[in-house]
Amino acid sequence: MKETTTKNLRTLSRMYERPLTSNKVYLIKELFNLWMREGASTTQHLNELNIVTTQLSFVGIEFDEEV
Repeated sequence: MKETTTKNLRTLSRMYERPLTSNKVYLIKELFNLWMREGASTTQHLNELNIVTTQLSFVGIEFDEEV
């Protein structure tokens, strides 16, 4: 969050968005354990959902319409 240059952000991205099995498992767990908090806004919940699904697509996991 404190990074100010795109070079540093790219380095962080390569480090944490690699398609390692552990990253995939962690993100799938995050998705399946995502609950809307009591009193939270729908917008915030949908933002969290979009973040997790975007991260999953970065590591190569895509969901079909049925899922």
